[in-house]
Amino acid sequence: MNIFDFAEFESFYQKYSPFTPYGKNDKTKRELFTSEEYLNTEYSFIKKFISLLVSDTAKTSSLEYHLKRIPHLNFLENDCYTATNIFEIKKFLFNYKKISEILPEEIYMLFFVKFRPTGLFKKLNLNGNKETFYLSENYSEKLAEIRNRIKHFDKQLFNLKRERLEYIKNNFNLDFRFQNFIVIEEAKVLNMDSNYIYKESYDSSKVLIKPVLPEKYFTLHYTKEELVIEEKQEEKNVITELSSKIKKELKLIKSYIKSIHKFDVILAKAVLAEKYNMQKPVLQEYGCNIEVKEGRSIPVMEHCLELETIYYPLNVLFKNRMIVISGSNMGGKTVVLKTIAFLQVLTQMGFFVPAKEYKTTVFENLHYIGDLHHEHSSGLSSYGMEIFSFIQSCRITNEKALYLIDEFAGTTNSHEAEALITAILNDFSTRKIAYAFLSTHFMNLPEFDEMCFYRMKGLDYKKYTEYYKSKSGYDFIERIKLINSFMQYEIEHDTNRASCYDALKIAEILGLDTNIIKQAKKYLAKK
Repeated sequence: MNIFDFAEFESFYQKYSPFTPYGKNDKTKRELFTSEEYLNTEYSFIKKFISLLVSDTAKTSSLEYHLKRIPHLNFLENDCYTATNIFEIKKFLFNYKKISEILPEEIYMLFFVKFRPTGLFKKLNLNGNKETFYLSENYSEKLAEIRNRIKHFDKQLFNLKRERLEYIKNNFNLDFRFQNFIVIEEAKVLNMDSNYIYKESYDSSKVLIKPVLPEKYFTLHYTKEELVIEEKQEEKNVITELSSKIKKELKLIKSYIKSIHKFDVILAKAVLAEKYNMQKPVLQEYGCNIEVKEGRSIPVMEHCLELETIYYPLNVLFKNRMIVISGSNMGGKTVVLKTIAFLQVLTQMGFFVPAKEYKTTVFENLHYIGDLHHEHSSGLSSYGMEIFSFIQSCRITNEKALYLIDEFAGTTNSHEAEALITAILNDFSTRKIAYAFLSTHFMNLPEFDEMCFYRMKGLDYKKYTEYYKSKSGYDFIERIKLINSFMQYEIEHDTNRASCYDALKIAEILGLDTNIIKQAKKYLAKK
């Protein structure tokens, strides 16, 4: 499981919706940026767009409409273009022009290469200033002449056929105006003139009949077909000419594509930021401590909404680069790490973050180490996969990396697990540029340089016992809601290294047999 999976990022990322094929392709990359200058530029762009969204929603809707109309010009390097290709180029230019006309000058100057009504654009608009394109007579005098001749022959052919069908109807009482053939009894056509009616056997008693058109009709039709061949050749000449004009302006078109791509991505990020009240992250000098004010993991928040439980935003100032988080089961340790992962991924993908304030730094890499769930393979246990993940993540010891380590070695025996975690913390203390956040149940870990302990406040069992007594009728989901109601999800600096024993209380609330709970408490008292 990578950092994206741990943060449950995908469920949120689906809400990010660029409109153009260029923005959609960009979305699939899921790129984490490591340049502070680049990210701050992205944030400043998003901020300007948010002001646009707030001030003029009608203008935003119009922009979105034209962005959706932008086609993917993935054929520009072809030697020659088809009529469909040329239509898509015109459609692109038309909508690019419309977008540039809608935008305020402040934003236009940031993103857009100035639209130029070049010779190509004027040529493509010979049929009118719309995004549609077809090879009309306006593109070539010769094409116009050929098509006029074809129309003349079509009119003659139509009249000849109409006259012949009327003659057959009047003289043979057969109506072929709306059908090409008729199946009738053979006896009814025995005396019909073969110069007007063609007959062939259908079955033992019926024949299939068709009208016979005059010889002049076929002579004219043959001449028309020769003209159609000429028309196709002239259309090909027009396409070749237009292709040549496009090639000459290819550099300009590519600059338009680059502009629209960037614009689309920033607008989509701004729409998301406005929808979820997201704020610009504060990028600090590397080595500064991470601080979160009212930070929200939107995927976790939506899970809480589904369960009808309360969601608590994260508020914390971490006072060092190495943080150990302890606390009770279901107390929110993992959610703290998920929230940091979620906020950091958004930050380094150039998004605003769902927090009142998020102060962080830019990392060269983000690592998650913990239970890998579905990634068990090659016969390795959960513990084995955790070790493998740790080895892979820590190969480079001198990178500016953030490590989020959740309940490491929780599936092996406690003595060895505690020793291993202690050794890992000691190792991280010697890496002067790595940040490490580790959640654990172990409460007797030693403290190393540049390391602080934090704890989740945990279950307010006193309040729970005041308001609720053990009674039948609560189903499992209702019991989870009870825990949520009396769990204090705040995180605090654990200066006194206080022990926390909530596991039995939570088991009791969830409905574990009372006798088992009593026996466990007796055993704990002896220990």
